[in-house]
Amino acid sequence: MRVNERTLTFTRSHRGPVFGIRPATLTCPLMRSCLSLLLALLLLITSAQAQQTRPASGKAKPATVKKLKAKTKPRAAATKSVAPAAKPVAKAKEAEEAPVIVFKKTPCYGSCPHYEATIYPDGRVAYLGYRNVPRMGAAQLQLPPAVVGNVLSQARELNFAGLQDLYSKGATDMPATIITIIQPDGKPKTVQVEEGAPQPLQDLLKYLGDELEKQIGVPVVSDH
Repeated sequence: MRVNERTLTFTRSHRGPVFGIRPATLTCPLMRSCLSLLLALLLLITSAQAQQTRPASGKAKPATVKKLKAKTKPRAAATKSVAPAAKPVAKAKEAEEAPVIVFKKTPCYGSCPHYEATIYPDGRVAYLGYRNVPRMGAAQLQLPPAVVGNVLSQARELNFAGLQDLYSKGATDMPATIITIIQPDGKPKTVQVEEGAPQPLQDLLKYLGDELEKQIGVPVVSDH
């Protein structure tokens, strides 16, 4: 069957790739319009695919940001929980490094020992000898920690914070014993004793003085 050149021809004998379309018919306006429609459809399909892929790639970013935030939050919480635990440790170290007692003996016109001792809770003593002592100058001494505990305990029993700052009868040649004890509120309380102090306070000063002078090498005089 044959039609004019503006139509498609289908022949049983022709087995070419164009299904029996004559080469001349490629110039047919109908064929051109068909090709134009095919190209337009291809463009529509590709643009639709491109629009579908763009939102997917755009939505992936917030998901990754959320994952990163979720990973970083537990770490921040962990550091916050550890930080408060470090404060008590730091305070404990400061308390161990701070002195709790300062003990001084002043000179007199005779051979009274003249020295100063700064005492720490663990029994460490920063000693400084001035006159009439076997050990002159600076030195590090060590008291038993129990001695420091006994002094602080006796001071609490006699209400050290409520004592007078000075016990004296006005004598000019009397050596003084000066003791400073750090109170529970962190404030120092200093008492200077020359004469006339209460007996419990005199006993406390003698006890601490004897323990220190054993370390210094000063002969300890017994009351008996």
